[in-house]
Amino acid sequence: MGRVSKGFVSLRQLSARTGIRRETLSGYARQMGLSGGVPPERADAVCAEFRRMLAESLQDRGLRARKGFRAAKLNLASTNDIGNAAGCNGPAARYILNKAGWPRDIPACRLDEAVSVVKEALANRQKRHVDAVEKEREYKNRWRREHRKAKKSPSAPEKTPVPSKPCDWRVSMLGRKGWLVVRCGTQEEMVAWARMLRDNGFTAEAMQNSYAPGVL
Repeated sequence: MGRVSKGFVSLRQLSARTGIRRETLSGYARQMGLSGGVPPERADAVCAEFRRMLAESLQDRGLRARKGFRAAKLNLASTNDIGNAAGCNGPAARYILNKAGWPRDIPACRLDEAVSVVKEALANRQKRHVDAVEKEREYKNRWRREHRKAKKSPSAPEKTPVPSKPCDWRVSMLGRKGWLVVRCGTQEEMVAWARMLRDNGFTAEAMQNSYAPGVL
């Protein structure tokens, strides 16, 4: 905006009204073809237009910061937009789409389609995880049941030692015509008897009785 005409509103005054820097308003004024100030009756309308242009510029700047200059310029759907809509982060969405054969540049018009692909892949991944956890839980439960069953199963009964019978041992002494059975009894008794006979000069020994099958 050049020299301000008498009675017109200057750029400095418009900056004070709108709170926008003079340098920014100067660019907006050139876009609108304004020079020499603004008539007082148009000042409010021009201020409103300046505010609109500032809001649009900020929106474009935010879009470029969020999507990237190239994506904003070509109207592409960014992976961050797809990931946010699908419930994951941008790198995860890009990985899923790459595996599904999607191109690097996705038009904004295919945003919903890309989001559906990512959501389906995430759902399948979650299902596989749940199935694996359930399978592991079932394996552990089965192992615990079998382990408890093995612990509770009755063990083989221990054999009770057969007590010595009263007459299953004998003591014999050597006489003139051979061995003569002197007495029958338990092992302890017969061993003691044999020792006593030997101490008295006799030849004696204690032995366990053996019976032939079928012979009483």
